[in-house]
Amino acid sequence: MPWHNVFFFSASGFILGTIFGGIGFSFFAAMFGAFVVLGVVFWLGVLRMKFIAAALLSVFFLLGNFYYAFDDYNYHLKKAAIADIAFFEGVVIDEPQRRVDRQVAKIKLAEGERILVHMNPYPELSYGDIIKISGKMVSPPDDSYGNYLAKERIHGTIFYPEIKITGKNSNPFFRALYSFRSGVKSSIGLLFTQRQSAFLGGIMFGDRDEFSREFLDKLSFSGTMHLTALSGLHMTMVVFAAIVVFLEIFRHKRRPAFWATFVTVALFVAMTGFKVSAIRASAMAFIVGLAEQTSRLYNPRNAIILAALVITMINPKAPVFDLGFQLSFVATASIIYLAPVFKRFSFFKKEDSYLGWREVLVITTAAQLGVAPFTMAYFANFSFSAFPANIAILVIMPILMLFGFAVAFASFVFWPLAVILSKQTAFLLDYSIAAVEIFYSLRVPFNPEIDIVAAVAYYAFLIYICAKWSPKAKNFFS
Repeated sequence: MPWHNVFFFSASGFILGTIFGGIGFSFFAAMFGAFVVLGVVFWLGVLRMKFIAAALLSVFFLLGNFYYAFDDYNYHLKKAAIADIAFFEGVVIDEPQRRVDRQVAKIKLAEGERILVHMNPYPELSYGDIIKISGKMVSPPDDSYGNYLAKERIHGTIFYPEIKITGKNSNPFFRALYSFRSGVKSSIGLLFTQRQSAFLGGIMFGDRDEFSREFLDKLSFSGTMHLTALSGLHMTMVVFAAIVVFLEIFRHKRRPAFWATFVTVALFVAMTGFKVSAIRASAMAFIVGLAEQTSRLYNPRNAIILAALVITMINPKAPVFDLGFQLSFVATASIIYLAPVFKRFSFFKKEDSYLGWREVLVITTAAQLGVAPFTMAYFANFSFSAFPANIAILVIMPILMLFGFAVAFASFVFWPLAVILSKQTAFLLDYSIAAVEIFYSLRVPFNPEIDIVAAVAYYAFLIYICAKWSPKAKNFFS
């Protein structure tokens, strides 16, 4: 069996093991299931390759399940350790989320426990502050919100405690990154209106802290919420801009330009707070570049599974409890395997479309169909207006992102240039916001009830369509 297939089945088994652990299967139940699968495969006397694949899946399924159980055990130990404590001292480990009337900060305690603190706007906290807290600890509930807190490694929450800042203990590397991000956001706030700066911050960094509830609803119901997530499009633009710059710096030497680009992308992902979509997109972009540098074929199947494995190793709760993880990978797989099916139609083969709207329509349709069961089941906000809304905005999104980063860079080196560039950027932002609002008002909702049986049947149909007509699915297991 080729090594790339060994990796695929091993990684798939590991991820599936963590998923089954997350939905409640114990290690012993997983072990029983793995032995049953191996026994059936052996009894049927299938081909040697298929038996090896089943063995890899089973063994790494057990490892993944054990990895999840071990991680979950440690999480509950830490949660129990701080349940009855009313006085804490810890360090702010990320930039706090700020609202007009409050701020929310993640605090890391001495033994590694993490708590979420909701507090008044003042004293204003920042990354690296050492604080003393006095208040009542609230343990994560046994519901979906509790699962979210567990995924975020939060062991408890304190609401409006007494707080005293006693010092500073920040990592210089992350302090510099967060300061740079804060400086960019401050510059954007000076150059644009509140609505424009909030939307641009969402596009560039995936931040939604400054969005109003009303605008969040408009993004959601118009099917354009993903524009403010660090998706493959965003990372592609970052990679493209970095490659152009570093090719000039290194006089068109591809290898040093590639590695400089990789470091730049890694820094950007760190600056955005290691968001799942950014990690997934950057991992796939790195694999594409590495394949090119080593003269190897790029396998999108393994690129997806590697990105998923990296995130799962970092946080085994992500595949089950992180909806962003699920949406990100389902949408990516749909674009890779379902989009080529649509491109078989003569309508989409034409290359005379203005601003490439046909290509945008193909990608949008594939992604929207891929995540439709999720949007119907979790948000009840699937709308057919998402297709024209995405076409209207995505055709200008690369230009908008380039102008946004240009404005941010110019604001640090030559302020008058940033002011000039901000005028064109403001026009593009107003156009995008207007498109969101128009297609929100024209929404055509379609949200039938989706249960597990309907979801499985739907994805089975999509897999059948891809296996039969997508050229990229022909060699999926080769």
